[in-house]
Amino acid sequence: MGDSGLEEDLIFHLKIAEYSKNSVLKSLISLITMDIINLTRKYDTCRDGRFRAALQEHDSVLEGICRREPEKAAEAMAEHMRMVRLERDALGGAP
Repeated sequence: MGDSGLEEDLIFHLKIAEYSKNSVLKSLISLITMDIINLTRKYDTCRDGRFRAALQEHDSVLEGICRREPEKAAEAMAEHMRMVRLERDALGGAP
């Protein structure tokens, strides 16, 4: 994945935090952004189709938000985070 895709992924998460009006979440995302960039580059986390899967997961989150179904959006984000953790674990448990 190029830096453009990584940048778009981070912007997606930052916008979700911003629109949630949750200042703690926004601060947390902002704090860990550099770590996400470094780990993504180091472990090439979007290889083997993971990037496309992440886009589909993002679509599910956005669909819940657009439909004003917070439970659906939350479930979709939880699934996205679960998949990210699985990918991390498959890479040897990177933090």
